[in-house]
Amino acid sequence: MDKYESEIFDRAYQSYLMGGDLHVVNFNKKPEVNKNNAKAVQSLKEKGLIEITHESDIRVKFRLTDDGIDYGSKQY
Repeated sequence: MDKYESEIFDRAYQSYLMGGDLHVVNFNKKPEVNKNNAKAVQSLKEKGLIEITHESDIRVKFRLTDDGIDYGSKQY
């Protein structure tokens, strides 16, 4: 995982541990950061770690899949 994927996944997993069901990534930063975050979210989806529930130009909402939860529990 690259830096952006790790950051997004770590936040989502920590949110899951605290009882959160959905995680949101907002695209209201610098264009380069937005591009990297969007790429990271798609990569996590392709790896089967997350399931996107809503996607727009300004945000992406997703939840961890069972594989994502397993991956997170092994990582910590």
